[in-house]
Amino acid sequence: QIRDLREFSTLLNATGRLRKSSLGIGTCLNDPKTKSIAIDTLNEYKKEMLDSLNWFYNNRKTNLIVEGKNYVLVNGGDNLKETVAGTLAMMLCKSNLYKQGTYIMVLAHNQYNEIKISVRMVSPDPNVDLRKALRKIFDQIGSGEMGGHAYACGGVIKNEKEAKLIASAKEVFDQYSLESQID
Repeated sequence: QIRDLREFSTLLNATGRLRKSSLGIGTCLNDPKTKSIAIDTLNEYKKEMLDSLNWFYNNRKTNLIVEGKNYVLVNGGDNLKETVAGTLAMMLCKSNLYKQGTYIMVLAHNQYNEIKISVRMVSPDPNVDLRKALRKIFDQIGSGEMGGHAYACGGVIKNEKEAKLIASAKEVFDQYSLESQID
């Protein structure tokens, strides 16, 4: 049973993120059997989110999670599904773990030998454009595809660029921290 529009939206998001979008379409068409399966998928998605958060907290003090002065880099590798990287980044933004203006970057490997990158910011200033930071990171590396909007962006880059990606992200986010202190 879907209680409200917000849960319905989450159900549609879940079916898409778990690559079962036909279930979302069937639910919109009010097919009872499909709707029942979609609700099971929603529960699977909620479990995936919980697993992602548990993984984060269990690895917070390891080298897979780098907490800088104004950034957090979460290197999920094969431990996180690429389809939940953005959602995990947003949950971390809303978690009260990090101060306003903290960049959150979540990395997860996909099936194409690439790293899926999701960038968010804790309570961003209205003038922030996260795409600028990601573009600068990709420019330093010399590769990467990106998209999104000012407050939520992401991209993909080949797995072999992982070390360069992390080093460049640290450098760019540190530089942005210094610039914001000067302003």
